[in-house]
Amino acid sequence: MIGRQLNSRRSLQTVLFTDIVGSTERATELGDQGWSEILEEHHGRVRREIHRFGGREIKALGDGFLATFAQPAQAIRCAWSVRETVRELGLSIRGGIHTGQVDHRGRDVGGIAIHICARIAAEAEPGEILVSNAVREMETGTGFRFEDRGKHALKGVPGEWRLFGLRSLPAGPAGPASRTLRRLSGFTAGQMRAAGGVVIALLILVSTVYLVNRSSRGIQTSEGALTTAGPGIAVLPFHVIGEGLEGWDESMVDLLSTNLDGVAGLRSIDSRTVISRWEDAIGDDGAEVGQALAVARGTGARFAVLGRAVTIGSGVRLTTEVYDLGDDGGSRLGQAIVEGVPDSIFQLVDRLSIEMVGLIPTPESRESPAIGLAAVTTDSLRALKAYLEGHALFRGSDFLGAFQRYERATDIDSTFALAHYMQGLATGWGGFEEAIPFLEKAARHSERLPRRKQLIVHGYLALHSGSLQSRDSLALATRLYPEDLDAWAALGEALFHIGAQLMVHPTASDSAFERALAINSTLAPNYIHLIDNAFGHHADGERARRLVAAYGRLTPGSREAPLYRTGLRLTFGGADDRHAAWQVVDTLAAPSVRFIERNLLWHPSQLALREAVVTASPPEPRKATELAIARLARGRVAGALAALAEPGVSDEAALGLLYLARSWGASVPEPEVARVLGALDLSQASPSVAFFAGAFAVDRGRRQEVEAARGRLARVADSLRSAGDPHGARFAAGVGKALAGYARWRQGGSPREAFATVAEAQREATAFLWPQDQPNAAIRLWLARLALELGDDDQAERYLSTFWGYREPFGAYADLELARLLDRRDREDEAEERYARVVAAWNAADPALRDRVQFARDRLDEIHVGKR
Repeated sequence: MIGRQLNSRRSLQTVLFTDIVGSTERATELGDQGWSEILEEHHGRVRREIHRFGGREIKALGDGFLATFAQPAQAIRCAWSVRETVRELGLSIRGGIHTGQVDHRGRDVGGIAIHICARIAAEAEPGEILVSNAVREMETGTGFRFEDRGKHALKGVPGEWRLFGLRSLPAGPAGPASRTLRRLSGFTAGQMRAAGGVVIALLILVSTVYLVNRSSRGIQTSEGALTTAGPGIAVLPFHVIGEGLEGWDESMVDLLSTNLDGVAGLRSIDSRTVISRWEDAIGDDGAEVGQALAVARGTGARFAVLGRAVTIGSGVRLTTEVYDLGDDGGSRLGQAIVEGVPDSIFQLVDRLSIEMVGLIPTPESRESPAIGLAAVTTDSLRALKAYLEGHALFRGSDFLGAFQRYERATDIDSTFALAHYMQGLATGWGGFEEAIPFLEKAARHSERLPRRKQLIVHGYLALHSGSLQSRDSLALATRLYPEDLDAWAALGEALFHIGAQLMVHPTASDSAFERALAINSTLAPNYIHLIDNAFGHHADGERARRLVAAYGRLTPGSREAPLYRTGLRLTFGGADDRHAAWQVVDTLAAPSVRFIERNLLWHPSQLALREAVVTASPPEPRKATELAIARLARGRVAGALAALAEPGVSDEAALGLLYLARSWGASVPEPEVARVLGALDLSQASPSVAFFAGAFAVDRGRRQEVEAARGRLARVADSLRSAGDPHGARFAAGVGKALAGYARWRQGGSPREAFATVAEAQREATAFLWPQDQPNAAIRLWLARLALELGDDDQAERYLSTFWGYREPFGAYADLELARLLDRRDREDEAEERYARVVAAWNAADPALRDRVQFARDRLDEIHVGKR
């Protein structure tokens, strides 16, 4: 299980205590019944405000409450709102707020921070909200106004404590917190990769730019503004002299690069790019100034930073020299020097950054912008250390270990946006729906990040949530930051995972991943989808062997590396290799077997092997579904239906597969459809189930059932929207809109109007988890059929071309239909390729499909004869 037990977890929290003033007197005045009614209303109002501002109610304390919040601002606004709303009941409260480390004990909390907060609340006057100095300092400059209440001796707490009274809130709307985050309860290492290729780039940039236009340092909304990226600055590894500074050579590259990015119009060259180039060119031997500047120039930077870290007694001196790498080959702009103790590294780097910005002759440098390293990373060295440990594990594809380190970082600093973000990436290997809560929390704290990182966090959340703007945003990111390997890896992820919805071939992702690896070839996750494509799309054994060997060198202890090697022997090896591989497969656990069949065995020539592997795999909940998919891909419909009838197959999977199979012309008996539909409770159905139930009803001409399905989808969309899940709401509304357009067409409406409605819906009805992405496949099939009816062969080809993959079960059906269309358009070479794929996939198809297979064989023969 990932995560520590609840009784041992600690985190930085803001604590709120509230207490009704004069409750005993009011209770006496109102009597038991009257006071009980007032108290019930008070509790309801307080709970609503705690929920509204994203807090967690710990307990009701008779006539008061204890709650915790992730951020001080949430607790402050909540306390203010509680005070105002209970005044309407004729009640006055006092409140206390403090930020500190809290011990989590199941549903309860403890620790010195709780005691301090209770004592602060006890010092408050009626109607007053008191905060500790820690709270006031964390909200300095945010618009909250406080009044100094002097020093207080808090009962049972050592020392004197300076307290402050809350006077006013910042102007503008408070805004409720994001929807309550779902917490990942745990997952195994086997589950994390077995889900079948989930998006991974270390810092992925995706989505529409408007999502992150949040501040004066935020993202501009016009492409024209974004394409004018500022000059690049490369921070080179520091020269370290003295004891106690081990690791500072590369750490200073990370810290200064993060600090300088976006300040004074500068664009930091990615620190990993710099370090990789440095290791290739310099190594550990040290460098002359000219050699160092040549490395910086090779990254495309305009400015370079050379630095030294030297121990002086118990302190440290940081010295940097800034160079302009312009046409004259490199001129020194000046020197910046700071001194302090090693524990004050953040403040030292802040000061150093400000001095360096003043040396660079850019228009914005005269503004002397405020720089704060804590604002872009964390103010906790322990949290930063845990984060960097997680990053090292993530590089080697140890996603489970990485998640544990990132969780430790966020336990120490709950506002650490990048650590929350990386928790989402690591979790994403176990399922997209589990990643979203972590990404949402990262987004809530993203205002602390510079421009580039804001775009990363919000963009990756949008990708997980179904945004189809990924490709354009990522292509723009690679133009803005061509040296940033994360931007290229992110573009590859989008093209690989949502290529069908974007109507581009997944192999388009190859060039993006290869560009990322050209920048730095040591990040193992960037090999994964290249390997997937080498097996499944290219069926290129030599390419697959080369990539697997490189991945194995970077991850010698990983679970995936030996599975890749087993896959190589199964698919591209000789008889002895295949025999040895089968002996290995027979010993594997179910998640490992599923990894091989889902990620490697989906080329038309490998489908028989895929079915055999699934058949031989150990029992598991998804085995019957996977077997049905493998059989449908081979045209073995009767066997697939038998698998779908097995216990444990979800309604969502069965209904979608049955509808798509029938829509492609497979022989699906009506009793089988009736059996699955008859078991449904539409009032509780998911959006996918309601959609397919409605689609079946359209095809059967049952208008009342169609309207019931559409009503269910509308209610689900409203419910998800109210619950703070706009992504799920958009999906439900999108499939509902598509169903409405399809129904109008099938009921005699205008095909052109239906096409416009369904095409718009297709862009909304996007999801990444199978089988939730099945509705989008049905919608694209409708669009292809609509285009054919309209006589628009270009559009028909466009939509049919989105079904190129055999990872899901209908590649051959689409290939045959597309081959006929290409044939009709006198494009024999392209048609030949599609016919060949059909023959390879359906070499053992059911008798009902053999006439189609024979047609494909005959056309292949005719095309070959015509070429002689």
